[in-house]
Amino acid sequence: MPKGIEGGIYAWAAAPNPAQLEASTPGATYTGLAIGSVGGTPYLYAANDAGTTGGINVFNGTFTNVTGTTFAGKFLDPLLPAGYVPFNVQNIGGGAACVGEHKARRARRSAAGLLRSARQSSRRPRSRPAEEERRVTAPPHRRMRRAAGHLKIARGLLLAPLQATLRDMPASTAARRNNFDALRLLAAVSVIFSHAFLIAQGTQKHEWLILLTGNQSILGLCGVFVFFAISGFLVTQSFELTGDPLRFLTKRALRIFPGLFVATLLSALVLAPFVTTLQPGAYFSQPQPYQYVLRNTLLNQSVHELPGVMFVNNPAGLEINGAMWTLRCEFMMYLMVLGLGTIRLLSLPMALGLLALGIACLYFPQLGLLGGWGWTLAFFAAGMILYKLRNTRIFDGRVALLALAGLALSVPLRQFIPLFPVFGCYLALWLALTPRLPVIQAARFGDLSYGLYIYGWPVEEAVIWLRGGQATWWQLFAIALPATAVLAFLSWHLVESPALRLKPGAPRPGAGFLLPGAATAAILRARLRRVVAAGKRQQT
Repeated sequence: MPKGIEGGIYAWAAAPNPAQLEASTPGATYTGLAIGSVGGTPYLYAANDAGTTGGINVFNGTFTNVTGTTFAGKFLDPLLPAGYVPFNVQNIGGGAACVGEHKARRARRSAAGLLRSARQSSRRPRSRPAEEERRVTAPPHRRMRRAAGHLKIARGLLLAPLQATLRDMPASTAARRNNFDALRLLAAVSVIFSHAFLIAQGTQKHEWLILLTGNQSILGLCGVFVFFAISGFLVTQSFELTGDPLRFLTKRALRIFPGLFVATLLSALVLAPFVTTLQPGAYFSQPQPYQYVLRNTLLNQSVHELPGVMFVNNPAGLEINGAMWTLRCEFMMYLMVLGLGTIRLLSLPMALGLLALGIACLYFPQLGLLGGWGWTLAFFAAGMILYKLRNTRIFDGRVALLALAGLALSVPLRQFIPLFPVFGCYLALWLALTPRLPVIQAARFGDLSYGLYIYGWPVEEAVIWLRGGQATWWQLFAIALPATAVLAFLSWHLVESPALRLKPGAPRPGAGFLLPGAATAAILRARLRRVVAAGKRQQT
């Protein structure tokens, strides 16, 4: 806006209402604006082109400058030489991306401004003092050509913008403005909680949510549903922001398989040999331990017991890891998103259709041929839908109250699980994304939710075996939870986090931008070098 040159941002509702000054930043020079959202919260991004002190200024819905708090240190790029400041900002794939300009542009101003000035000079010659006339030696048409060259350089930069999304920033450099980490931790803990009843008692009929819902669902199953809803939201976002199918699949594989491989290896080759009734030589000569590691790492749970291994004398005592079944379903969802995105069908209508199919799978046993994928589809599709609607007013406190009422009503209607994708998944994502709640720094020690999930069952089995098969559910839960947290911490820092650093295009520590691949980065560096060279030639 014209007043942006003076550091002001004006807004108006509709004609004939006059524009009102909503924000003013002394010394700022705003040359570009964009609107984007983070966690469902809209923000206004303003490119401040004020010399070397410029940057991206971010305003919330009340036009309060939150650059130094919520977005402190987010817009960084280690590839840019010293002295660059933003020239423009755009919303690319839901994330903010900026185009930089060197401070040498002060000698030439903005390309569009020069072009406009040159055109005005050629069309409407104005009188100048004699001294100023002597200083301006280039004719108008030459100044126009020079300005057009500047504009071409700016357009060249726009063809290869730096893509940046707050979601893809590493935890060390981006404070996440949502509660997804906390929600995932709670979901993982709920799974360990419910499994404590099954392993200690051989049944879950005394589990708290089973009693509350009249034998409809355990709390850990709701935790699994929440996991799928969060995954539907974030995985859909990941594909849209990644854009490249192979890179998307690589990122998803690196998130699941390294940690899973180590967990199965420890279960089959470290834990089980202590528990088995076979001699070590006899145990390790059997094919099942190695088949267990290989097949379960590849998400095939056909081998889920090991020779001579029984942790406790009940049906759950034979299972090495009863939580593994959901990982196959999860990865199938990744492949579904990959396929839909590749053929450009990753849309809201498609997500609504998947939700309807998933709910039908919960209602009709005839659709059981779809297996676990069909049974968990509705919860994942609910997350996809809410991601597609994230820029609307869907995340509203009044809607959350209606969802809470609907979830409560589903209990006496005996429809708790079939209606959970509609009511429960919405409540979970509203809790994660609402700005009304404070952000809990649940990832302070790392993203432990996956480690808690894959190690919870084996640790609980080990605890009850060490206690001779005699433990109450609360004793089992109280001992197993901190022990599992230690393993999850080690898994994150020694296995999962190092594996995630292998993601293609992953930023270096301290970098705020995630570049779209090495090829684009190379093109960008070449263009920046040309811009710098052009600026130096024009200065001389």
